[in-house]
Amino acid sequence: MARVELNIVALGDFSSINTQIKSLQVQIDLLNKSVAGVGLGTNLTKDLNSAAAAFKNTMLSTGAFTHSTVQLTTETTKFGKALVEGKLALSQYYNIVTGKSGAATNSVKALALEQTKLQNSVIMADPTKKGFYSVFTPSTINKVTDATKIAANEQNIYNLAVENGSKALINWGKNTQWAGRQLTVGLTVPIMLFGSQATQVFKDVNEQIVRLQKVYGTGLTQPSKQALEAIKNQTLGLAKELASSMGISVKDTASMAADLAATGKTGTDLIVATREAMRLSKLGEMDTQQAMQTTISLQNVYKLNTTQLSEAINFLNAVENQTSTSLQDLAAGIPKVGPIVQQLGGSFKDTAVMMVAMKEAGVPAAQSANAIKSALASLINPTKAAKDAFAAYNINVGAIATKEKGNPIKMIMDLQAALKGLAPLAQSQLIEKLFGKFQEARIQALITNLGAANSQTKTAFDLMNASSSQLASVAAGEMKTATESTTGKYQRALETFKADLIPVGQKILEITTTLMNFGNTVAKIFGGLPGPIKSLLGIAVIGTVLAGPIIMLTGLMANFLGYIVKTVFNLKQLATGGRTLGQLLTPELIASQNAAELFSKGILGDVGAVDLLNQAIKNLTISMEGLVSSMNAGTGIAGIESVIAAEAGLAGGKIPFKAPGFAKGG
Repeated sequence: MARVELNIVALGDFSSINTQIKSLQVQIDLLNKSVAGVGLGTNLTKDLNSAAAAFKNTMLSTGAFTHSTVQLTTETTKFGKALVEGKLALSQYYNIVTGKSGAATNSVKALALEQTKLQNSVIMADPTKKGFYSVFTPSTINKVTDATKIAANEQNIYNLAVENGSKALINWGKNTQWAGRQLTVGLTVPIMLFGSQATQVFKDVNEQIVRLQKVYGTGLTQPSKQALEAIKNQTLGLAKELASSMGISVKDTASMAADLAATGKTGTDLIVATREAMRLSKLGEMDTQQAMQTTISLQNVYKLNTTQLSEAINFLNAVENQTSTSLQDLAAGIPKVGPIVQQLGGSFKDTAVMMVAMKEAGVPAAQSANAIKSALASLINPTKAAKDAFAAYNINVGAIATKEKGNPIKMIMDLQAALKGLAPLAQSQLIEKLFGKFQEARIQALITNLGAANSQTKTAFDLMNASSSQLASVAAGEMKTATESTTGKYQRALETFKADLIPVGQKILEITTTLMNFGNTVAKIFGGLPGPIKSLLGIAVIGTVLAGPIIMLTGLMANFLGYIVKTVFNLKQLATGGRTLGQLLTPELIASQNAAELFSKGILGDVGAVDLLNQAIKNLTISMEGLVSSMNAGTGIAGIESVIAAEAGLAGGKIPFKAPGFAKGG
């Protein structure tokens, strides 16, 4: 039997049981002596203790060992402790509740048996140590006679398993839900967004590259595979460079290259034309199609090489910066008026100056281009009526084109000089005769503004004489301003990032293609499989794809299920009047319960004794009062007593009895 000493301190007056304690002290001493050495004799116990002490001293004297005393715990005790503390696995709770596991059932039965043994323990207060108790637990019990207790303990263990199991399920659900959410939000979603962005960037660029390769080349001879691969790499290299330096989309650069390749440009000419077109688009803040048309017009109409093309764009950019004419205006006018200007020996600079003169007067770019074309045609070949009208003022308008050999600017300047000095009305009449009523106002603005002192064309003429390095410096400064601003830096960083995603997107698509091909093969095999296997594999694939959301939802449902189990169990306990002890019995708990019970009984006994004493005192007082009354009546003292009481103002004329040693009571 086990000996457990529990120290319980309670304050109270237990004098009424001191005699009983003294009478029990001798019996307890005899009991402790009888169980010393687990039932062994005194001499044998002393010999065993001496042998153990000698062995201990011998081992420690060597200096190679240390000593400690440990208490071994049985598996049943471990199981009970884990059950109370809620440290069992969910599977163990499930096995206990369902009873489908033989091992779990055996553990419950063994634990219930130990609890019943503790319930049958004998508790004895230790008279030598105040507040200490000895608990003697039987090593065996009669399972038949204690069947009810065993069943009750099994039910308590079951209730503990349900209660703590539901808590564990709720906690597991919360943790699993959190893990699923973190997996979905922190891993699945970012990877999907990243992969989607990379794939889309590559698809957009690759579409333009494929279009470039389709239209690349001249004549009926198809370019070699090596040539197509080379132009692809050059275009992508240029696109990444422009994305980093100018913030231009890789897709836009590839699209521009494909458009220019469709016009017949190849090799270095294609790359340079693409670069300059994209630079023009950035400087002029125009769309890529307009920039492409302007670039093609500059090269095709004015027959510019790659170097001259760069210089032309620098000049047009300088004109935009110094005048009210924008690059969009010049881009709209050059394709329309450029061919006739070039045919007459003029350059893109002449076209730009005339466009500035028209725009300064508020004439839109498209109307300006048409007016310039009409004016140049009329100057080259004036009508007879126009010649006669000018001849009336001694002006040979037909000789102007011959004299200047058709140079557009010089012809306009000569006409301007010829009309100088005439009355405004005469000037208007002559211009109307030469250029027609529809274009008269527009041509009047061109003639008036071209080369005038306060006109923007004066600035344009100065730019015509500027060196290539000066114009390049102006363009570089404007480009730096555009690309080094906060938004410009962001755009460059964004487009550079997209450009770097191209190989990632390509690899993703390649892997995806491989997987899809593999999937096609699997699908063909899958099609020939039996129906149940198809369903099983389909579920596996869907489960893999939806792993994160499934884990999150599983945790959510487990959490919900735990609360449902807990609620149903509590309702059942409320309806049936059952309760869960909440803990398992231990020797300490048995001793404390016994001490509390004894304390309660002692208090109740003392209260009864006090009540009995009070009643006895009351009876004694009544008897003594009767005795005093009789004595007074016999000696004639009653009359004296009445007089004294009346003088004292006492009710009933009686002097109250007061026993010595007692206080006045009610």
